[in-house]
Amino acid sequence: MTGATLGGYFGASSNPWGVLARGRPTRSFLAVSKWVDDGVPFPGSAFRQWVRDFYQQNKLVAGELKLRGHRVDMSEIRCPVLNLAGRKDYICPVSQARATMDLVGSEDKEFLVPDAGHVGLMCSPAAREELWPRVRDWLEPRSN
Repeated sequence: MTGATLGGYFGASSNPWGVLARGRPTRSFLAVSKWVDDGVPFPGSAFRQWVRDFYQQNKLVAGELKLRGHRVDMSEIRCPVLNLAGRKDYICPVSQARATMDLVGSEDKEFLVPDAGHVGLMCSPAAREELWPRVRDWLEPRSN
């Protein structure tokens, strides 16, 4: 665990060891710490292409993105879709995540927005108590 990870999780003015010693949940902290410290190297040229295609030119939404020579058309997605967004997510705002619902062709689609941020969407108390049970309930009838 790095000092940067601890400071980012607990805030610059707090004492993370004191928080842990008082018995506050550590599972979420450890999950976030592993996620932050476990980055996969991403080649610079691939990153530049990703930014250009997905952010600057918006090729996926415009229907201009090609993968392995085939145009990607989100309206051709017909399988059930569960779209998740965190109400406090500033990396992928709810409005952006919601917009994809109109692009996907599936008739069986649902959009869930728990009260969480980008990382908290996966490992916060709100995720554990609200999101994951709802994901389970959504997946169960669609599973064989």
